[in-house]
Amino acid sequence: MRQREGVHVLTWPDRPTCHDHDGHAAQFGQPSWRPPRPRRGREDPYAATYRTCSYCGSINPEDLIAAASQHALTLEMADWKYGWPHKYYVNGVPNPAAGQEYHSYTYGQREHLARYAAPGFEAEPYDNGIGRQGWRVVSRVDAAPATMTAKWYNAHLCDLDGDAFTTVADLIAALGGVRFDLDGSRLRYHVLAG
Repeated sequence: MRQREGVHVLTWPDRPTCHDHDGHAAQFGQPSWRPPRPRRGREDPYAATYRTCSYCGSINPEDLIAAASQHALTLEMADWKYGWPHKYYVNGVPNPAAGQEYHSYTYGQREHLARYAAPGFEAEPYDNGIGRQGWRVVSRVDAAPATMTAKWYNAHLCDLDGDAFTTVADLIAALGGVRFDLDGSRLRYHVLAG
């Protein structure tokens, strides 16, 4: 941790390191923090404001703390399919595209799509970019939701040290009901009584 004019400044990792010894992750190159993802056209109701791990898609820990300091987030634990609390869904992240129109599509044969069309829309050709062509129709028009959900993988606690680790671990304990600690380079956890 650094000091700046009497204020503690946390030190965050330049890149994810928790996947460095994962053979599967190595096939995709060295993980990095991807920049926030903009909205991808009218069929996408979300625009992310946070960076993500290029391998697992986890929200960047600095961005998690920033969002939690400004908004009422909740953490929802995923299943324990790996035998430990490996992931949380971070609910309540603000969606910068909130209220913007977005389209839901139904895909199929042109002659069958009219019954699914939202008022004012007709079937249109589409190309999915990987050699498949077909027809689709706008079946629903909605307003993008105010919030979105991010993923947090607890393995990224191993990217952190010192006060940055403590800050994220305290957030997880408070909102997620699990206390994490580091034993050397090993991550330990304790489920808190609820």
